Amino acid sequence: MEVLVVSLAEIAHAIPLEHVREVLRAALPIPLPGAPAAVEGALDVRGTFVPVIDMRRRLGYPERPLCEADHFANGTVPLSAHGLRLITIASSTGGPAALHRILG
Repeated sequence: MEVLVVSLAEIAHAIPLEHVREVLRAALPIPLPGAPAAVEGALDVRGTFVPVIDMRRRLGYPERPLCEADHFANGTVPLSAHGLRLITIASSTGGPAALHRILG
């Protein structure tokens, strides 16, 4: 299995590549008034507005502002039969998140 490894609050997390569409440089999302707390806002990704889910907030990690080294992983999470398109905020202080292959 191939995974994208991201660091949130100095803790490594793996996202299966089958759920990752692309990795993007972080950008300030457009606020969405009334959205759930974990929704940071939305980004225009080539003409499509995509919600930005702050995984730090969602997982209860300490919050911090975006920095130049941050990246977003754009993909889907199988929360329903249709999936949910999202962008997760993935802190990556050393550049883009690493791609790893898990043998199993």
